[in-house]
Amino acid sequence: MPRPPCRTASVLVVLASLAMMPACGSGAGQNSPAETDGSPATDEDAGASDAGTSTPEAAAYPATAPSLPVIESAGGTVLATPRIVPVFFPGETQAAMLTGAIGKYVASAEWRDATGPYGVGATVAADPVASADALPDGATVDVGVWLASHLDGSDPAWGPTDRATLASSIYVLYPAAGTTVFAPGRDPSDPAAATLCGTRPWDLPGWHSQTTPAPGPAPAIAFALVGACAPAGVSLADAMTSTTTHELAEAATDPLLITSSAYSSLDEAHAFWSELTGGSEIGDLCEQKLVTPADVGYAVQRIWSNAAASAGHDPCVPAVAPAYFDVAADAPDSLFDPYANAEVRGVAIPQGQSRTIDVHLLSDGPTDAWTVSAVDPNQAQGGAELLKMTFDHDTGSNGDVLHLTIQPLFHAPGETALYELDSKLHGVIQRWYGEIVVR
Repeated sequence: MPRPPCRTASVLVVLASLAMMPACGSGAGQNSPAETDGSPATDEDAGASDAGTSTPEAAAYPATAPSLPVIESAGGTVLATPRIVPVFFPGETQAAMLTGAIGKYVASAEWRDATGPYGVGATVAADPVASADALPDGATVDVGVWLASHLDGSDPAWGPTDRATLASSIYVLYPAAGTTVFAPGRDPSDPAAATLCGTRPWDLPGWHSQTTPAPGPAPAIAFALVGACAPAGVSLADAMTSTTTHELAEAATDPLLITSSAYSSLDEAHAFWSELTGGSEIGDLCEQKLVTPADVGYAVQRIWSNAAASAGHDPCVPAVAPAYFDVAADAPDSLFDPYANAEVRGVAIPQGQSRTIDVHLLSDGPTDAWTVSAVDPNQAQGGAELLKMTFDHDTGSNGDVLHLTIQPLFHAPGETALYELDSKLHGVIQRWYGEIVVR
């Protein structure tokens, strides 16, 4: 899904900066099993012994319940037996690699573990389509209309087009490099409209959508687009396979996102997370977290698991070894977030004052101590500093409690700001998000 617009300076919050190209599809980061900052581990990463907060060996794992979002269904369509159809255009050089990656991924334990709990069952990879027509370039192209016109049964190259087959299919289109395609719902006359593989920070490497967004006699068909682009330091193959896996997981669990939405929203208390993750589908919350499973052999994006999150394990599956670690900050108050249009949980701070909250450290197994830092997303994005945040100490492990003092640097009652807590151990970073309001 395309990212929401940034919060403007007048309301004091913008999207957090992401390390790679932002996208509704996978923003391919480092090809490693967890997000890292790219720097080698240090003694601080491994954990200092002078924090004075050692945890008893008998502490339960995790020592406290995590406070993580739940991705909820709106009750719409999920594909119980998806059929994946890659579509390539003249001149595509990655077709064999991508076809192989799709086939191995949808047959893998990683795919079953990621999508099965959401109602997705046995998945097949159909023969690829070699389109004789290039996807038209430019502002007048409606990809859904173009796709539907090729699935009317008149072209045998596209395979079976009976209603039942179309209803279970996800067509994954790989436009040729340099083809201009606008994100769904974007006005081509708007110079800021997001495009596939554009060079601006808000352009996208991929997305998924559906045909027939308006009710009508034609069947709705799920499809995805994946661009031939990669951020610096990432191979084109890794970028394209990870974006493909991101979009396939989302298209299977939310295929008709316009007319019959399924797993596409967060529980109300955590609704603001989507403002920093760029979306609320099962791929969005694990953006940039890649792994190359042995049974797939290609880079795939890890996918959000409600079950793992609620059990105190790494919510992005497959999990990384040796143990998951993170924090959960107190969120004692209810506040209205106008951007999420939801009553969320957070921290109310009296006008002109500060407030100190507990930050609970948790892991699902033994780890070294890790460091925790507080980030102001607005400042990280290059804007003004909105929050002054200080810890009493910044190192600990499962069962420890840090104390975070938050001081808003603005005073208008009702204004909100988001904050981020980064846990770092041996170069791996886990992120947790919170929100404050001035009252």
